Amino acid sequence: MFKGTFITSMFDSGYILKKVAKEIEVEEKDCSFTFYETYEIDENDETYEKLQKDILESSIIFMFIHGGISNFNRFYEIISKYKDFKKFFIYTSIEDEVKELQEKSGISLSTFQEMSLYYKVGEEKNLKNLIKLAGNKLARKNYIVEKCYFPKCEGIYLNGKVIENEKEYLNKIKDKEVIAVLFHARLLFRDDLDVVKSFEKKIIEKGAVPLIVFTNSVCDPSVNGKGTDIAIKELMILEDKMIPKCIINLISYSQSIFSSPGNGEKTLKNSIFEKYEVPVIQGMCTYQNRETWNKSLSGLDLMSLVSSVYYPEFDGQIISITCGTYEKISNDRYVFKAIDERVDRIVTLSKNWVNLSLKSNSEKKIAIIFHNMPPRNDMIGCAFSLDTPASVFNMVEEFKRVGVKTEYSFSNGDEIIKKIIDGVTIDSRWLNAEKVK
Repeated sequence: MFKGTFITSMFDSGYILKKVAKEIEVEEKDCSFTFYETYEIDENDETYEKLQKDILESSIIFMFIHGGISNFNRFYEIISKYKDFKKFFIYTSIEDEVKELQEKSGISLSTFQEMSLYYKVGEEKNLKNLIKLAGNKLARKNYIVEKCYFPKCEGIYLNGKVIENEKEYLNKIKDKEVIAVLFHARLLFRDDLDVVKSFEKKIIEKGAVPLIVFTNSVCDPSVNGKGTDIAIKELMILEDKMIPKCIINLISYSQSIFSSPGNGEKTLKNSIFEKYEVPVIQGMCTYQNRETWNKSLSGLDLMSLVSSVYYPEFDGQIISITCGTYEKISNDRYVFKAIDERVDRIVTLSKNWVNLSLKSNSEKKIAIIFHNMPPRNDMIGCAFSLDTPASVFNMVEEFKRVGVKTEYSFSNGDEIIKKIIDGVTIDSRWLNAEKVK
């Protein structure tokens, strides 16, 4: 009897694993599988006791923990208790952590790597074959295991399907007002596309043409993933011309770092988006459900704040607003659901950027807003370790060079601050109560 126990987080493909596991139980009849979610194990002692009984009866324990083992409080307790006589296949979204955990898994390196490939690539076929492979290797079964299937990791999505002839589509839209949307291929594999479809619909409603591009994000030859930079070059550029006038990026983290990770010895100085000279707007999804998000004062959960705000700032994106929440649509499936009015606002912003790109520089009006907190004249433009006035002076000089009309001429940043102080500021220290009113 081949018995497997699965421990997954709410961010993993638990519903797909359950589906294929049930199929194997019907097809092979000599196996059984049980499933648990990390938060249930952490919060419920009764669930934890039941899990331990299943572990003792299992040939293998699968652990899929998105974001790392730090998100599973009872991880080390389970490993220390059972690692000497049980087999664990542990996969998190952190590569170095996965390598370290392999040594505690009780599974040989070659088998662990073979199993990892099926999980990394994903899709139902591969997850089903992953379970069968584990049965063959660890429970002496003789299941038929197919070779790993590699779905397309980069492409163009439109009207519910992947476009076959990409160049033909680019030729068709190359002279139109195009807004691109960039999203992760795993959402396509999981059929988690509500947010993507909402953007596609809103772009069309605003009179623009959508160019919806999916990518593996990271260049990973083991899964045939080319990464974001190559996806842009191959699917947004035609005859050396950038087709979209604006890009809405729905992928988390820094795509520049993913495209050129290095070894940590050098600082990454340029964004991969910089060379394309089009604005990139960061659309953010939260792992909170709609009810929690509506009640939250912070707006984003901590994980999403780091992945969708902090890291993308390395790329120079225009950080926008939350446009999707994470909803449970069945007992074991979570998907992102669009916040339609927020999607509309992001698309409107993108359309405005497109319109701006069609104007000559002499027609453009630009406002620069200085930080001023606390509200004193000596704190205008104050920023730790930054000479903000000098930076703004350089910006104004660059505006003049490229043809943007400027009303004033300055010699340095200090003159800019003096001009502001000579006008109206929010420093009220020297005003009496009557004047403040």
